[in-house]
Amino acid sequence: MSTAADLVTSVRASTDQDVAGPLTDAVILIALNEEYPVVRREIALFAPDLFATESAVLTVASGATEIDVSAISSLDLIFEVKKLIGTKYRTIRRAPADPEGAPFLCWRRRGMTGAGTAVEIYPVAFAAGSYKLRYMATAPALAGSGAVLLPAGADRVLVEAAAARARSRSEEDYAFHRQQHDAELARFKAGLTPTGMVVTDVSGRY
Repeated sequence: MSTAADLVTSVRASTDQDVAGPLTDAVILIALNEEYPVVRREIALFAPDLFATESAVLTVASGATEIDVSAISSLDLIFEVKKLIGTKYRTIRRAPADPEGAPFLCWRRRGMTGAGTAVEIYPVAFAAGSYKLRYMATAPALAGSGAVLLPAGADRVLVEAAAARARSRSEEDYAFHRQQHDAELARFKAGLTPTGMVVTDVSGRY
């Protein structure tokens, strides 16, 4: 698994700059950390299984209308909400524009992290019960020898995104790196298909 230091070296090579160039290691590391969560989400939106973890059981008491997820401090994307129906947890749908009027059980996220963050359940009359979330945890910031939490083969997607970001800071043309980022992302996605990996589009409201 690559480290932050490995990626700094890769970005420097991609931008054809030695250590004496205008892009210092500190500037490159800032660019990597700015792009890191974005790239993780880009990949997670078509291959959520590569990042997914499942929460403990979350209970909505009788009379309540939402799942309190404020205790999940590292919550990033929510891929799936499941409710215990009978003896099995069943996936419920994402909420439409008018969730209270929906003829089916559905959910909508409110907030990102911390106090007040919740998953609202509709229709509210059927909210009570036991739930589990499948979600992506927020990755810690990249630093030194810290591991880069990306699937094997996806490092180049982040490297090119960070190279574009770093060049833009120096007011240089970064279009080539954006094109390379797009190409590496498409290449990585294409590489999943023959292996039996299920590629699922979970973009939209989260």
